[in-house]
Amino acid sequence: MTDRINVPANEHGVVRIFAIDLPRDDLAAFAPPELEGVEVMAQSPLRAALGVDRLDMEYVDIIHPEDLGEMGLSGYLNDGLGLSAQEIAGARTHLDGITGPVALVLSKAHAGEAAILTPRAPLRWVATLNEPQDVHDMAPLRSDGAAGVVTGGKPPKSDAAIGGRIATIALLVLALLVILMIWIA
Repeated sequence: MTDRINVPANEHGVVRIFAIDLPRDDLAAFAPPELEGVEVMAQSPLRAALGVDRLDMEYVDIIHPEDLGEMGLSGYLNDGLGLSAQEIAGARTHLDGITGPVALVLSKAHAGEAAILTPRAPLRWVATLNEPQDVHDMAPLRSDGAAGVVTGGKPPKSDAAIGGRIATIALLVLALLVILMIWIA
């Protein structure tokens, strides 16, 4: 068992798997279903067993592998959480051999804050797996449609257009002066 598990701030894409060594009947008191989707800051047996002050239950799954049928826990991790088959391969036999309930704690359960997990009974650390990271190719796009020089566009203003605008402004100023003189007189 791992005594301390460091969770760095802003961690993304990590799934930590803990076996819960409790009978099914006692599980409801340990991780009550009404806490699902609720940020747990008060005392809860699951939060206390992980040794953390804060835990967002929206990102914690309690799974009963026997309920998964032929899919098994490794299939759930692959199909349900999107973990790659290569990531699961090393732990597949161990994961599929678990018969009791497990807690899947996703990185987002820590709300981007650093945490130190100190799992204790009835939790037992099983594995830490990483979600696949999208790596985008940043090479410039090449296309024959992008070749060449763009011509056309907006033509420059002609001298007549500029002169017309100046004349309009001058007439407006003169009109304002005439109106001002009539008003004063």
